[in-house]
Amino acid sequence: MSNPTYIVGVEYNTAQAVLLLHMDGTNGSTTFTDSSTYGHTVTPNNSAQISTAQSVFGGASGLFNKTTKDYLSVASSTDFTLSGSFTIEFRARLNSAITSPDHRFIVGFNDGTHIDYIQCLYTGVGMQFYASMNNGLVTTAVGSVVTDTWYAVAVTRDSLGTLRIFLDGVLIQSVTAATDRSASTSVVIGEHPSVLTDTTSWDGYIDELRIINGACLYTADYTVATTAFSTAGGTFTDISDYVLAWSASRSISDPVTPMTAGRAIVKLVNEDGRFNDAFTYTGAHTIPIGKRVKLQAQNNNKFYQSQDFTGAQWSRNTVVFSGDTAYAPNGTLTADTVATAGGYFQQQRNVATGQDHTVSVFCSSGGNLNMRYQTAGAADYL
Repeated sequence: MSNPTYIVGVEYNTAQAVLLLHMDGTNGSTTFTDSSTYGHTVTPNNSAQISTAQSVFGGASGLFNKTTKDYLSVASSTDFTLSGSFTIEFRARLNSAITSPDHRFIVGFNDGTHIDYIQCLYTGVGMQFYASMNNGLVTTAVGSVVTDTWYAVAVTRDSLGTLRIFLDGVLIQSVTAATDRSASTSVVIGEHPSVLTDTTSWDGYIDELRIINGACLYTADYTVATTAFSTAGGTFTDISDYVLAWSASRSISDPVTPMTAGRAIVKLVNEDGRFNDAFTYTGAHTIPIGKRVKLQAQNNNKFYQSQDFTGAQWSRNTVVFSGDTAYAPNGTLTADTVATAGGYFQQQRNVATGQDHTVSVFCSSGGNLNMRYQTAGAADYL
């Protein structure tokens, strides 16, 4: 496939997972795959394994037994240095009730000096989830956890240092946790991050665990995902207005809110909005050499933003458009409306002589309609 001649759209996402465990696989497998773009090695310890007996997504989950002190470990990396906004979320199902003074750890972080973790414990009245992160402590209600039930747990920290805990999409508690971590950090799943005992081991299942470093996805009640997480996660922000014409250097320009190097996914889309390719933004302001995107070649359509007349590629004189305010021929609300009675809009593109060219446009009159298509040196009227 030859290189396309231009980019129609680029999106980016600062909410990139640095660890994404779907916990999928065959029953009894000890292979745990990090599906994030970072591809960290996940090491199973003792009898930690994949089980098809219980799952939220994918038909399998991670099974951890307190008797054999099962856990997963991920080597120390600055990818897990929680120095700003972050999101940690997972699904958890407890097999056996916790009695005092036992604590069942789900995920923990250890930078050699500080220990941060999310666990489930018994308080003397009932069980609850409990997160100690960045010198902040948040918990769910006492008695909010019972055995043999799947829970969606999320712990987030925003750029102002507010730590929050959510249970099944509901915000339970928030506190200030203003201490940043700065050292390379290891991750342990299913056990205390430094002390391995049967009184701290998780006893049950864990599914769909995601760690996002650099973005706080939730600050208020949210709708819990009904499908497995994508590699990028979060919500893409359109930065199409910052796309330059395709060139030898394949340059794109930074948006007003700069993309964070190593923490952003750039997504390429074609003109009808279908996803084509993605890569990790490195701060070089260019699309990496070797990337191929299935975009409509420029010699098939000379116009840029041919479905968006409000876009920067069109110059407008007097005429004003309202974007996506009318139904297009395909039945979607994606057609633009001319909001003024007069004026013109244009886009200058060179065409070669001695070749056939076709110009077409879909238009619908809301009243008087007088449109003109004009080429250099000649004019044709519609």
